[in-house]
Amino acid sequence: MIEYFLYFLTAFIVYLNILASVCLVKSNDLSVFQKVSQFVFVWLIPIIGPKLVLNMLSEAEPESTEWVPRMAHGWLIIGNVYHDSLHGREDSSPTDISSGSDGGSSD
Repeated sequence: MIEYFLYFLTAFIVYLNILASVCLVKSNDLSVFQKVSQFVFVWLIPIIGPKLVLNMLSEAEPESTEWVPRMAHGWLIIGNVYHDSLHGREDSSPTDISSGSDGGSSD
């Protein structure tokens, strides 16, 4: 039973590393040195390395992470979660709840 868990964990780690590696390859803003150093970081530090690189890429260059599966965005990528503008959907205007206004007219 424990060996199946280890197989699953290994497959999960390799999957995360492959996701981050492909996003690095698709990135246009990074130099070759930055790509190589982040690639090494991803493969040497499991789970944390890919998550950090994917978060950094999603904030700096959302189009490089647009192909990451939608279900993975919630637990992998913090910033720019769904990239709605890249998929043809307009972002809804944010509501300001800090002002204390409930949207009604003031007298």
